[in-house]
Amino acid sequence: MAKFTKATSVKDWLNQRLAIEKVEKVMASEYWIPKNINFLWAMGMVLAITFALLLVSGIFLLMYYQPNVETAFDSVNYTIMQEVGFGWLWRHVFPF
Repeated sequence: MAKFTKATSVKDWLNQRLAIEKVEKVMASEYWIPKNINFLWAMGMVLAITFALLLVSGIFLLMYYQPNVETAFDSVNYTIMQEVGFGWLWRHVFPF
């Protein structure tokens, strides 16, 4: 049977029940990574570029989209797709 002492803080209380210090130690500080790994190999840069592309394309689409019941469909299919330069590309890059 486990022996518990009275927790003096929220961190102690969580650590007694979830072992967060042990999980942090195993996953963060003692996790073995090869010495020759770089940032691109870990796919972090790909994630950052994809997120930046999502933000930029969303901002470009936001400039021309009209959130009105009567004009929303036309703003996407006519204004963005035909009148805006490369609007079709920005619409297809933005996945939503």
